[in-house]
Amino acid sequence: MKKAVAAIAFALILLVVLSAGAMAYDVTKNDYIQPPSTTVSIEGQTIHPNLQNGVLFVNKICYGGEKVNIVYIVQPSSTSEATVIAGRTYTITTQLSNNHIDAYAFRYSSDYSLTSAYPIESGSTSVTLNLPGSNEWQYGYGEINITVSGVIPTSNSRLTRLVALKVEVQGAPPDCLPPVIIPVVNKSKFQSDINCAENKYNELKANLDKYIGKVDTSSLSKDLTCAHDNLTDAKTLFNSEDYLKADEKLNFTDNWLNRAEKDLKKVKAEYMCKQLQDRASDISELINEISAYIDEINSGSIKLPISEKTQYIAQFKMIQNKYESIESDISAVQSAINQGLYNDAIARVNNSLSSANKLYISAENLLNQLESKINATPTKTSKKSNTTAFPSINISGTTLYIIGGIVVAVIVIVALLFLRGGGKFDELR
Repeated sequence: MKKAVAAIAFALILLVVLSAGAMAYDVTKNDYIQPPSTTVSIEGQTIHPNLQNGVLFVNKICYGGEKVNIVYIVQPSSTSEATVIAGRTYTITTQLSNNHIDAYAFRYSSDYSLTSAYPIESGSTSVTLNLPGSNEWQYGYGEINITVSGVIPTSNSRLTRLVALKVEVQGAPPDCLPPVIIPVVNKSKFQSDINCAENKYNELKANLDKYIGKVDTSSLSKDLTCAHDNLTDAKTLFNSEDYLKADEKLNFTDNWLNRAEKDLKKVKAEYMCKQLQDRASDISELINEISAYIDEINSGSIKLPISEKTQYIAQFKMIQNKYESIESDISAVQSAINQGLYNDAIARVNNSLSSANKLYISAENLLNQLESKINATPTKTSKKSNTTAFPSINISGTTLYIIGGIVVAVIVIVALLFLRGGGKFDELR
């Protein structure tokens, strides 16, 4: 029973929420002719903007200081919507400098012909037109005329999409009536942004070259290739004064360079982590060598005073504990890299690498102390020589004289025989 009541309550709440959502707007863009009739004049040149992605875009590059005049006419989509668009406020704004706004409305007569205008509302930057409802104007409104004039301000960005005219309707969604957008270029800023992108690319490329072959740089390399291609296109388009496409390409360049910056941090973190792992491996080898000596000390093979023995063992334990801490740091760094926390990984590995280098020196010093101490200390164990032993022969001095005399006699006889035979030994054969 409780479950059924809860389900009914939930359904009622959902119905209320959906009803509230459906009633959030009592007028939509479907109640107006789309797009509104619009004429833009820039320095005397008349342009009819195109509806693109929900805005009326003026397809002409403009510059700061140019004079603009806009005529914007709002109309109901049919006579039945003429009363729907009544009884609400219309707020008109502009980003033009030295601007002036005029807004007024024509109501419908009984035959739906346009009749006298509602009093004009005028002002600058922002004007609100408050239209009476159908109780006062029975047939509603056939037209709302808006005129905006002003000067294009100088842009601080390379390309600004200036909102030259915007109309907000009470009780309507933001996209009900499309705004008028004018592209404004600052050429010197554009060139500066291209130069900055090029410098950033060169710096990142130099960093890439430093890490190639040391860690995986494939992602960073791809980022920079794409950045280079888009930057090349942006420069070409800028030189041909196609600023809209040049801006698009430069935006792509910025995106790829931002990705490259992130990937460079990853490459740095992985390289530094590898350095830490290599140093940890070096320390591990030293620990193994020290451990062998400590075992000899503990076994009594090497005789040392108790205080000295205790000191070496304590130093060894300290090195082992710090080594375990470095291994934990390596795991934490790898985890940070996997989570994309490259700055955290780099900061942590920096601290740990410094500690690891100090620990390596401590371990090396301890090993040297143990080696010198053990080499200077006689041990019970004797090392066997790998050389083959020959039996020793004792020969007295007299025996040596006799052997020497025999050798000399033999040499003299051989020489005499050789001389008699004319240097030939045939007679002996």
